[in-house]
Amino acid sequence: QQEHYSIRGKEGIELTNVAGELKAAQFCFDKAIEYGYKKLIMYYDYVGIENWATNKWSAKNIHTKNYKNYYDNNIKNKLKVEFVKVKSHSKLLFNDTADYLAKKAIQNI
Repeated sequence: QQEHYSIRGKEGIELTNVAGELKAAQFCFDKAIEYGYKKLIMYYDYVGIENWATNKWSAKNIHTKNYKNYYDNNIKNKLKVEFVKVKSHSKLLFNDTADYLAKKAIQNI
């Protein structure tokens, strides 16, 4: 199961935090569904988390395309996601924890 959230390959290395944050978002979506939630408030500091999911940005590489496809096919019809942007590097405990975990995810390459 953890393998599903790890980043592999050259593009994952080049995207570093972005790829890790996309996988972290997927993990949150999956856990919300697993626990039976109908709504998730997704706090994020990187705008791609929302913009690729809501079609504001076009997915152009393998990681962003996978994230977009995963959201479209597995999340958007099962879970109402409210996206809330927070300022990055602002000493918010859970945001700092999420950044730490995103960086850790890409270290499994």
